[in-house]
Amino acid sequence: MKQNYLVRNLLTVAIAAILATTGHAQAHFKTLHAFQDYHDGQTPVGRLILDSAGNLYGVTFHGGSTQEGTLCDPYGYGCGTVFELSPTGGGAWKKHTLYQFKGGDDGANPTILVRDGAGNLYGAAYGGGVSCGVIGCGAIFKLSPRESGEWADSTIHLLADGTDDALPKALALDANGSLFGSAQNFSGEALVFELSPVVGGSWTYAVTRTFDRSEGFALTSLSFDGSGNLLGTASQGGSSTGTCLRATPNGGCGTFFQFSPVEGGWNFSKFAFPSTNRGDWISGPVVEDGSGNLFGVTLQGGADNNGVVFELSPVAGGGWTEKVIHIFKGTPLSGPNGIDPVDLISDGSGGFYGTTSIGGISPPNCFTGCGLVFHLAQTPAGGWQETIVHRFTGGFDGAFPNSLTLDANGNLFGTTQSGGSGYSDGVVFEIENPTGAVK
Repeated sequence: MKQNYLVRNLLTVAIAAILATTGHAQAHFKTLHAFQDYHDGQTPVGRLILDSAGNLYGVTFHGGSTQEGTLCDPYGYGCGTVFELSPTGGGAWKKHTLYQFKGGDDGANPTILVRDGAGNLYGAAYGGGVSCGVIGCGAIFKLSPRESGEWADSTIHLLADGTDDALPKALALDANGSLFGSAQNFSGEALVFELSPVVGGSWTYAVTRTFDRSEGFALTSLSFDGSGNLLGTASQGGSSTGTCLRATPNGGCGTFFQFSPVEGGWNFSKFAFPSTNRGDWISGPVVEDGSGNLFGVTLQGGADNNGVVFELSPVAGGGWTEKVIHIFKGTPLSGPNGIDPVDLISDGSGGFYGTTSIGGISPPNCFTGCGLVFHLAQTPAGGWQETIVHRFTGGFDGAFPNSLTLDANGNLFGTTQSGGSGYSDGVVFEIENPTGAVK
């Protein structure tokens, strides 16, 4: 076993060295933290949050205090954590676990965090809480910093507690401090709900909209644009043409939708992806440019069914037109430029950074490729050019990256679901000056 581990890591180093000399990974990559075991947290997911002091906040889907026998933790591996990573000078970072989920009324298996102006953290726990399935219905939680440096935890809402919603995944915070989340009801329909704070510390719950299959199913993201519109994506649903991989039973290649505030409520509109060659299974939120165009990715679809980057442009009088601006090509064993994109973020200069969950480097560490970080920039001719910033090796740099976060200095931060030292439980990484990799 030790000999195989040594061979694997020697191959990892060799591959990384080859890539560095061939100009594929020019940016400075470093691992800030490698999760060691279930006590430390396992399988980080979602996007990191960066505060003004340079601290990073994130969640792990597993790990933390063991609650063996609970719905979320039948084998004693932990129900998930919220963590903070703080710079300590000289390039070092210190990790602090802010909360360890127990799988009861606090929820379990967190998937996303958002942060308000006062420094409070809000999140969605995919399981735990009320028992309504294999892992529970889920919860919306809050963590508040104390002067002592500790954090106070509270449950804002238990899903299915007097309602019929379950399994929250997306969460967004508006300018008034209300939370909007996504869930599914027991009939299999998707819904968006609102939680509004009430004086005294309680919250009121209301369903904003219940979706039919033509409007979307399995909601993947929610976010607010600069005009106060609530933007969202659904990985399935829409116009079922029979050309989508998941046309049955849920129908359609996925949708983009928008809630626009009007007096007394919201105006709802949507765009349904028409066929798998235009993108299938939307993954992550959309990103808005200065002209009101929206950009995003689909996990699948395109010429090789490896995913696409799309642009949605608003049409006078309402609606959007879509065009594919980049197609991920290759096969799971020969996709050096990435397969199955996760999402996009703006680079601040009209381009985008993103990750692919697989592709890049294939064996020995990742059978389908370990994933990568890419950059898209517009060419003088109006097209788009992909440049690889970093290909993950599955060794100490991690494997299977999640979403990215960009700081004010142009450095990228992110997590991987696997890889690293110890038990291969994932890492937190930084890529300094990623534009140095763009040629």
